[in-house]
Formats: sequence, structure tokens, C-alpha cells
Amino acid sequence: MNIQIINKSLIIVFCIFLFNQTRLYAADFIVPNSSGEPVVIDIANLNLISDIDVTIADFPNQPRPYRDSNTKSLVVFPPPFSGPEKTIVVRAGSSTVSKTISYRPSLNGVLRNSLLPSLVKARAGNTATKISDGRVVLIGGSKGIAESSFDSIEIFNPENGRSTALKTPNEKKESGLKVSRSQHSATYLGITEDPIGMVIGPVEQVLIVGGFSEEGLLESSIEIVEIKVGTNTGTSTLLTGNKSKLKKARIFHSANLLPNGEVLIIGGQGRINMTNFGALNSVELFDPISKSVLPSEITLNTPRLLHTSTTLQNGNILIVGGFTNEKQSEFGIGPATETTELIDVTNLSIKKTGLLFNGENDAVGGHTATLLTNGLVLIIGGSSDFFTRREGDQIEGLSKGVLQFYNPANESFNLITNKSGGNLVLQNTRFLHSSVLLPNGNIAVIGGLNIKAGTSTSTFISTPVTTIEVLNPDLNSFSGSKLVADQAPSLETLTGRILPTAAIVTPKNKTLGLLSASDSSSFLNSALYISGGFTNGIGKLPTKISELVQIESNDTVEGRKISVSPEAFIQGSYLSQLLVSLDDFTKVPSILVEPQTVNLSSSNSFVANLKVLTTNNENILLKSQVNDPNGSIVVSPSLFQVGEDVTIIRKDGTVQGEFEVIFLPADTKDDFIPAKLKVNVSDSAKPFLSSVPAFGVSLSNQAPDNTEMIQLKVFSQDGKTELTSVPSNTQVVATVENPALLNLGGTGISSVTGTLATQFTLNAIKPGSTNINFSISFPDVLSLSVPTEITGTPTFPTTPISSTTLALLSANGAEISTVNRLTPISFSAEDFRLSSNNLFPLYVPVDLQSSVDSSTITGLFTIRPVFGIDLLTTTPRTPVNGRGDHFRAPLSVEPSAIGGFVSSNLDISPVAVIASSDGLRTLEFDEEVTKNLDGQFNMINSLSDVTSLQLFEFGRTKIAALKDSKVIVLDQESGDVETSSSLSANGFEMKLTKIDNQNAAVVSVGQKGVDLIFPITDDEPRIVNFELPGITKNITLVEKLGGQAGLFAVVYDGNETISIVNLLDINASVQTISTEGEKISMIDFAGRYTVNGKVTDLLVASTQRDVLLFDLNSFTSVPVDEELNIKSKIEDLVVIDGIAYLALGENGIIALSIGALLNANDEIPAQVAAFKKNTLNVVKSNGKRTTVSKPLNAKILANSKPFLLSSGEGNDITIIRVTP
Repeated sequence: MNIQIINKSLIIVFCIFLFNQTRLYAADFIVPNSSGEPVVIDIANLNLISDIDVTIADFPNQPRPYRDSNTKSLVVFPPPFSGPEKTIVVRAGSSTVSKTISYRPSLNGVLRNSLLPSLVKARAGNTATKISDGRVVLIGGSKGIAESSFDSIEIFNPENGRSTALKTPNEKKESGLKVSRSQHSATYLGITEDPIGMVIGPVEQVLIVGGFSEEGLLESSIEIVEIKVGTNTGTSTLLTGNKSKLKKARIFHSANLLPNGEVLIIGGQGRINMTNFGALNSVELFDPISKSVLPSEITLNTPRLLHTSTTLQNGNILIVGGFTNEKQSEFGIGPATETTELIDVTNLSIKKTGLLFNGENDAVGGHTATLLTNGLVLIIGGSSDFFTRREGDQIEGLSKGVLQFYNPANESFNLITNKSGGNLVLQNTRFLHSSVLLPNGNIAVIGGLNIKAGTSTSTFISTPVTTIEVLNPDLNSFSGSKLVADQAPSLETLTGRILPTAAIVTPKNKTLGLLSASDSSSFLNSALYISGGFTNGIGKLPTKISELVQIESNDTVEGRKISVSPEAFIQGSYLSQLLVSLDDFTKVPSILVEPQTVNLSSSNSFVANLKVLTTNNENILLKSQVNDPNGSIVVSPSLFQVGEDVTIIRKDGTVQGEFEVIFLPADTKDDFIPAKLKVNVSDSAKPFLSSVPAFGVSLSNQAPDNTEMIQLKVFSQDGKTELTSVPSNTQVVATVENPALLNLGGTGISSVTGTLATQFTLNAIKPGSTNINFSISFPDVLSLSVPTEITGTPTFPTTPISSTTLALLSANGAEISTVNRLTPISFSAEDFRLSSNNLFPLYVPVDLQSSVDSSTITGLFTIRPVFGIDLLTTTPRTPVNGRGDHFRAPLSVEPSAIGGFVSSNLDISPVAVIASSDGLRTLEFDEEVTKNLDGQFNMINSLSDVTSLQLFEFGRTKIAALKDSKVIVLDQESGDVETSSSLSANGFEMKLTKIDNQNAAVVSVGQKGVDLIFPITDDEPRIVNFELPGITKNITLVEKLGGQAGLFAVVYDGNETISIVNLLDINASVQTISTEGEKISMIDFAGRYTVNGKVTDLLVASTQRDVLLFDLNSFTSVPVDEELNIKSKIEDLVVIDGIAYLALGENGIIALSIGALLNANDEIPAQVAAFKKNTLNVVKSNGKRTTVSKPLNAKILANSKPFLLSSGEGNDITIIRVTP
């Protein structure tokens, strides 16, 4: 063991003496997070004869991977710190290398999750280790929590969102562990030029220790996984010899990297016998230089397993909780321990530290520990016992929701409080979960096992938790024993997970997607990657499902968030129109300074310290303005982050009087109401007025957000105590500076006299900024000024997105043809195309005109790419019985056509229509995807043998039905026939459109070509026939081709010709495309895509088992890049927003990205979803949840955006929400 203790004063001397030998490298931008961001430092010129010491900021003894004499790159994972910049100093002998790291948060926003491509192998009990390029290596795992481990290794790449199996160096087969294992530990050992396995360097090494084997045996073996840098190839080498094995085989242990590159293996569960539960106090040391296990010379004071060991900012290791041996002399049930321990890495010593709060009552194991940016450690959840059991009438070992924190300054634990002063607890108790520090300072708590009492005290329910809880600790107001936090709304995930893995990931270009210059200089793009875990409450059924939790900006402009519809965009998709609009008013956040007045007097030597916060806890850069032209009042620093210490001093000793300091955002884009601080400079301090609420007021000029109540208090000179000695009936005068904007309780009232007990009513009149001044008729109490901002509705200009932003969008994989302002508060982006390899959100700046002063202000909306269709919203729904506990029996008749309609009127329920041999039936359903289809079919008309259905709005919802040679329009509610139009011949397919804002139908009529009928709501509509070659059956409509407006019918003649005719120009020539002998069964318009460098209109067509693409501008076929290997007959085809849905009969539905079909490769497959089952979640009488399912048979599809409708044999109707 080689741990160097270095004298800090000598370090300073050496740094000065060897200044010319120090190499300084450019800054790395990283996000502060608990999984760490790799920082690669070139150490080729260091004196590698000496050992290496790594210092970050003021903290030496940072853990770092081992190195040998040929190491050229050192990979360091800095812990989270507060403050924007820190310096890493790597010192070896007489030489140093320095690198600045700039901590940048992510944008503030709302968490949204989406589905990623599945893992190569379903896994849980595995490890997830980040390597130097930011990829995440998933190693091992098992089918059960204590059985059937495997050797699989795969690597997740955040650049494309996909996991790939590790391949052997020759890339011919998969490469795995030498010993199958689960519940092991994995520790990153860095980059070496000298691999120990059969692979050419440089390689990244990961140390694998312990776990249990495929046979369920505890492992003492150790192996090292080596991955060739930048590739998916590598190998694992099992270390041999007794010195390269653990002395104690173990699972559920922890492993921590030390400052000298050695690895500490701590505790865990060893062999169980009749006298011992198996909790270990053993601590072993792995030396990566000699590849041997050494005695650590320390042991835990309390044996423990499923504990946490957290490397603190100073490099020391905090060990918390875990399950232990109840008695050393007999086998017990493994109660959790309340004890904690601290390892000092400078001399490798261990000591007991504080007990978890309240001692035994809050003892936990299977919890998580998360290091925060200010050095605190959050202890989250857990359980009191390893086994859940009945003790008398009580259930022991239930999961817990307790939230505690460790303060390294005094080595103590305390409970976290909420803003009301009570103890904050998890919304769902859980253990065996994960928790991750997010880049904005929040903590995400993911998955875990929820164990709760059942309907009686003798039963319990074990359920994997499906939610992510988000905790928001207020670090800015933290004081030694009190940490306040609140909770954001929980996020529902795709599946419950026990022992999930989670890590923050970033793109290689960490400012990717930040299109505003101010955003790209202040923030980084990042997301939370979640994978694996057991999905069964008894620790079985590992999952392949991976998720990516992205951040959707909640940036507001004058109290209004900018929303985009749809909410997310599938990679490779196309939308004819993307809608952007302003939401309803919400209060503009304020900058908050407490107290609202400070005294600079002889009692504090004319110096005051304070903190400036924000009401929404957003961490922004602030500046100050002092109304002192002589500069005698100085605020330091001039620029500072929210929560930093701010000092106000009197520079000129002769100056006295009252001054005002305004605190406001340094970036004018940040939308906050400034804070006003009164500074009283005098020999004697004075009490002062303070408002409730104690910050600026945000109002709208529109009800109900146009009023606010303010009350006043009097505080002592130091601002710490309310002075109740001032009578509540003391007179107070409130005056509005600009009564044109605001009044006090009534028209024209700009000044009101009340008392300390009065609640002053503010009424907004019109947009603008003003102040409300309060004075009190009590001796020597200072007055108060409260800033107030009234906003109206900002508006979009004619060009809300600049040409520069459009160019940046295109460079980031999102293209827009034109932008059109629709209303003052909405605009559309036409022909929106998203490339097939976007993964991280794009944050798009837009211009607006302020309602306050008509200036140009900047807002932000989010384009959020998703890999595929969200499983949360796309759970197929089919009719169920009234109790919702089983599926309803299908109709006795098979549907011949289906259709649906979703009204823009939210008060009108969506409706589906089924046509069959005995008539038309309707089914109203709830748009909320969690609601069952428990409504009844309503037979509205006996019209039989309808072959095509379309629904539209004409005052009320109408049905257009194609039957033989007639188009019949019916009222959807009554079923009454309203019009009937005769065609040139029997019709095959019908599409609806609008001509001059009137409803029209286009029908393929076989040898007669195509009929155009408009308006179809008239008793005698106009019918125009277009004769085309062949027998036209398949038809689709396009409103614009190649930039030319019109109404284009694209039809297939049943042989080998596709014809294109402009229905609005009877003299236009018919264009044709040869199918080159392919027999097509269905066609649909795909959208506008880039083909060979040109944007063109694409048609998608299906044969019995293949998909084809055609260029409607150049009249040629377009190669499909992927061999689809569709083994079932394609029964129907529908395209919604650039995704082609194929009905495959008894094999359900698959969804293909058109963009990916054009640019497919091994890493970007075209298939983005598959639906093979209808599922139903059932809650049984005892409280347990179960899922029942039945096959999804799909023969007919219908576009009822945002829903896809399907019908097939034994499956009357299935409704799937496919648009986010």
C-alpha cells in the first residue's frame, strides 16, 4: 500500500518553483452529477517515476484510476461541486499538469421520459460504469435477485441511444465475463497502453469483484474487463493465483477508488450459516499495479451489506447503514443498522461517526446516498430489515420513505424538512432503488421495491415502483442542521424496476441543441439514462427496457410558457405542421433578498452579509445596481450566482443616509422580477418594514391573476426577529408610484391608509413596472418599496424564428421549410423534419414583443426527440367489461371498415366508428390513455357493407361512408343520413379533404379513375371525374407537391403504374411512376424528406411483405436502406407524422420511421415500435396488481390523429395513442 501524505506548504513551494514545468490545458465543461463526468488529462510529460496526487479546488487526495509507467492519459471523475469553475492539479514529483473544469448546469425544466432501443439482454443486478468517452458499460446481471447470473457485457452510447454487445477483438462474436456474475462491483481503472488481455491498447479497464456465479455460489474471483478505446471490442481477463482473489467471497458489497489508485472493497454478504446472517466487516484492498488483493489493515466496526459507501468531496469515504447480523451467535433476520463510519483516505483509518437520525427508528439498508454540490449527502429510502415478515399482528421490513442528510462539517445526520416545517418523506416508500443528482441540483429517485401492508395486517404487497420522484433541496438557505426541500411532480416511467441502473449522460458536443448563444455559454445538454432492473416484486423478470429522461424547458416569458404540439418528435419523422403557442399566465418568478433592508452601522462595522435567492430556486447569474452616483456603497462580488455570499460595505466613512440596491439577472433573457434592498447607513441601526410575501409582486392584467394581497411586518435592526412590540393598529400608508398601471382596491385609488393588520389589495390595470411604497407612523422604523410587474400577453412578431436559428436547427438535424404566424400568440413551422439520429433536445429561441414596453424579448421552446413511440401513452386499449377486470367478448360480426375523430373541442369525447355487415356502431372513449374502454357500442344505423369510413366536423361530427357507388354522410350522434352522392362507379377507397374551406371527398372508382365530390354536405354536390389508366383502387392525397399548391391525387392502377393528377386543374397532365413490376397493395403520403441532398415529397407503398418508397417530384423509386424481413402479410398501411404503421394480422402492428428507412444502418433501425398485445391492468380485491393480455390482431388501420385505430379478427377495435 502506498498512500502519500503531502505537506500543503511544500506543494505551494513546489508549484512556485516549478511554474515553468506546469502544463495548463483548456477547460472541460461538465455537468455536476453523482455519476461523474469523465475528464481526460494528458499526463505524458509528467514524471511518472513518482506517484500521482490529484487535487480539485481546495481538496487534495482525490480518487483517481491507477497508472503505470506507460500511462499517457489520466481519467478523473470530479465530484459535484458548487461554483462554476474548479482547477484539477495532477502532481507527480517535480511536475504538474493543470486543467480547469467548468461546472455548468442543465436548463431548468420539466423531466420527460421516453423509450430507448432495448438492451441486448434483459438484465438486473448488473453494474453500470461510465468510461472516458461518456459511454456506459453494463456488465453481468442475473435472471433473479439471487439466481441465474450471466456473463453478458454491453455498452450504451449516448450519441445514438443504443446498446451494443461487447465484441471480441476480431469482432466475430460477443465478448463476456470469464465468470458469470451478479451483485458484484465494478470500478473504473482508467486507460492503459499495456493491456493484460488479448487486445491491443490503449484500453479502458474496469475492475470486476465478487458477486454470485451462475450456480448461485459466492465469488471471490476478480477479473478485469478491457475495452479498446473508442470501440465496442474488448475482452475480460480472470486474475489467477491466490493473491488475486478476495479472502472473503461476497455480494452486496461496495467498492471505492482511493487517491493512490487502489480499490477498497467494503463489507457485503459472505457465506450464510446457522450462526451468522453473513454480513461482513471485512475490508480488502486491490492493488491494480500488482493485480493482487492486500490486507487493508482496517475492518468495519459493524458488519453490513447493502450499505452505501460515498466518496466525499475531500476524498474520504462515508459508510452508511446496511443490513447486519442480528446476533453473532445465531442466524437472524438481518435488521438494518443505524451506525455509520468514516474512512480517512490519507492514512486509511476508520472511525465511527454519527448515528442515523433518531437511532434505530431510522436504521436503513438498501437505501441510496447521493452527494450534493455543497458536500452534503442525502440518504434516501431503504428498509429496516432484509426480510419482510410478520411479527404478531405487525408486518416488519416494510420499505421506508425517510429522507436524511449527512453534514460533513459536523459529521451529523438530520431529517430533511419541507417548506411547512414538517419532515419530508418520499411519496412512495422504496428500497433497492437508485438516486442520481441531476445537473440542475435536483435529485431523481428511480424505481425500487415498495413493500406495504396489504388489506390485513397478516399480508403485505411487494411492488416495483414505476415512478421517478424529484427532490429539490434548497442549498442556498441551508444552515448546519436544517435542510429544506420540496418535491416536483412524480414522473411515471415505462416499467417498475428493482435495482435499476441510472447515470447522467451527455453528447460529445455538450452544448449540442442549445441554439441561443447565451444558453450555449451557460448550460450543457444532458439526460438521465435508466436501464435494467427486476420487474417482479419477488426479484425476478429482468427487463430489456431502457429509458432516457430529458429536460423540457419550462422557460417563461412574462409569465407564459411557450408550448409546442406535439410534445415530442420521433426520430426520422415528418410533420406537415408543428404548432407553437403561448400558455396561460403563471406568476413571473422573483429575485428574493432577505432581509429586505440592511443596516450599515457601527454595530456591524458598516459591513453586511446576505444571500440573494430566487423564488423558483433557479440558479442564475445575478448582478447589482446601486443608486449611489458617488460609489460609496459597494456590493461584492459584482457578478454572483444565486445563493453565494454577498457583501455590502460603506467605502466612504463620511457617507450616511438611505440607499437602494437592485438585484437583477445578469442575462436580460432571464425573466425575473428584480429585488429591491434598502441600505440604511447611519451610526445607529433602525428597525424596518418587511412585506408578506417578502419579494416582488407578479400580476397579469387579466382576471383572475390581476389581484394580490400584501401585509406588513416590522423587523428588528438585524432582520432576525419580528418586533411584536409595535402595535398592530399602527398607521401604515401604501402608495403606488404609477397609478395608471396599478391601483389599491379601486379605480383611481393610488394611496391607502391602513394599519399593520391591513391586507392591502393590489389591482392590476395594464402592463408595466412600478413600485408600491409603504411608510409607517412609528418612530425610527424604515419605509419599504416593493417592485411590482404587471404583464399582459406578449405576442409573436411576423418572423418569430430568425434565419440564424433556422440554420442552427438544420445543422442540428431539424429542418423547417417556412414559419407562419397564425395569431398574435401562435405560429406554425411548416414541413418539419427531424433526422433519424437526434437524441438530445433542441432548445429553440424565439422572438416576442413585450406586453410591458413593446421591446423584443426572447423565449424558448423545446423540440424533444424520442427514439420510438412512448410505451406509457401507446398501451393498446380495447373494450373491457364495466368492472374493468377482463376483456369484453368481440362482436359476432367482423368489421369491414373503421374510422375515428378527435374534436378540437375538449368537451367532446373522441369517437370511433365500426362498419360491419349489420350496420354502423360508434364508441366514445376517453382521451386519457390510462382510462379503460368500458363504454358500450352504440348501433346508430343499419347501413351495411361499408368499405371505407372517414369522419369530419361540420357543426357536429359527421361520418362519410363509402358503400358501393355512393358516398353517404350521416350524423355521428343520431345516425341520420344527411346526404347521399352517386359516383361514376363502385368505389374502393375514399379520402376527405377541403376545397375553399368546404368538405370534399376523393374516391377511387376502378376503371373510371377518380371522382372528386364537393361539398359532400350539400344535397347536390359537384362531382368531377378524372379518368386514369388502369383500375384505380389505392389512393392518397397531397396538398402541395414540389412547392406547387393544389390538391394532388396519387393513385395506383393495380398493375405497375402510380399516377399523379392535380384535381384543381382539369387541364394538368397526368404524371406517372413505374413500380418496376412491384405489386402494391397500399399507399400513403410519407411527407417531405431529404433525398440525395434535395428535399422532396415521398410516397410510401407496401407489397405483401415489403415497403417501397417513391419520389413524387422526380417520379422515381427511392432505395430503402434496410432489409426489413417482414414475415407476415401486410394487411394495411397508414402514415402518421412520418411513421408508417403496418397491420400484420395476428402478428399485430409494427411502426417504421420513414427517415430511418432512408438512412438506416446497424445502429439506427427503422422499426421504432411493435404492438402485439392488448393489455389490461387489474387491481385485485387484496390490493395486488396484475396484468392480463390478449393478442392484437390487426387487419384494418385508421388515422385518427393523435390515435391509431386498428381492427382485426376477434379484435373489434384497438385504440393506440401514437402522437406524444
